[in-house]
Amino acid sequence: METAAKKAAKKTGGDLFSERHRLPQALAVPRLVQLETWLAIDNNASENALRRVAIGRKNWMFCGSDNDGRTAATLFSLIASCQRHEVEPMAYLRDVLTRIAATPITELADLLPDRWPAATAN
Repeated sequence: METAAKKAAKKTGGDLFSERHRLPQALAVPRLVQLETWLAIDNNASENALRRVAIGRKNWMFCGSDNDGRTAATLFSLIASCQRHEVEPMAYLRDVLTRIAATPITELADLLPDRWPAATAN
């Protein structure tokens, strides 16, 4: 048995469901254009950040042991964080590893990649 919506769709040549949901989407587009000044429409930055994970997924399947896998994940995370904050990873690691032993626990946050350039200027 046909519903009234199916009969109306046959009569008008369109799907009432899609017609009903097309209007809110059409109203949302101008609002999205207004937001474009601070919100990027594309997601190239996130796609580029995830590309290494997608490409290396099979390469990282066998890391030797669970501990080696955790170590690799930590290093990849650290390098990605350095790149995100435009910090050269080798210079960062060299500096942090030489200063970490003499740094009080309360000041360890200053050695994170996002705060590191300011901490090295002092």
